[in-house]
Amino acid sequence: MVRVLIARAETPQTMAVTTDDGKRYSLYSSPSQFEFGEVARFGSIEREGMKSITRNIGDGLKTLAFTHTIGSLDYKQSIEHVVAPLTRLAKEGKRVRFVGGSTEYEQGVWWNIKSLPVSTQQRASDNRASRVSLSWSLEEAVDVTANIVRVIPSPPPPAPAPAAVRQHRVVPGDTLWDIAARYLGSGPRWPEIFNLNAAQIRNPHWIFPGQVFKIPA
Repeated sequence: MVRVLIARAETPQTMAVTTDDGKRYSLYSSPSQFEFGEVARFGSIEREGMKSITRNIGDGLKTLAFTHTIGSLDYKQSIEHVVAPLTRLAKEGKRVRFVGGSTEYEQGVWWNIKSLPVSTQQRASDNRASRVSLSWSLEEAVDVTANIVRVIPSPPPPAPAPAAVRQHRVVPGDTLWDIAARYLGSGPRWPEIFNLNAAQIRNPHWIFPGQVFKIPA
């Protein structure tokens, strides 16, 4: 088994990418430069006998682009198995969100990966890639539900009796996202756990083994 040493080890400041099913992958670095766009949509209105006018017709989709590099420490060993899970996200059309970057930009919304080309910059002794650059091009993911038939909802069932509050003891490798996915069935519901345990969680990205969190019923 070959142990690959990454040029920049993962630290609390390292950016990571998460999927909507709770999986998390390190980028092994935080890109120092990125391009963010948030431009309103404009449409043209025709007027008979007059010039058409252009007006704001709604919010546009956010866009994001950045490049980061991953390489083995001595550039003699392959890192393709480290890069493969990231490129697989694009291949499978996964929605992603970034952790450890700018709250205003990278972490603000869910993103669709529009393209993710990989540029090999150096090769290992076995001719596989030992240093690569990944160029992310992303667009804001928007859920669109088609309402074709109007359905009259049935009366709501009687409210169940309140369940006892559950507890979870943190183990190494746990994140609030993972805990929410396990107990609440959805990683994005992690703020519910954070709010219920705010007295002992200073930073939602920093939780420690041995802490016992209350889990919403």
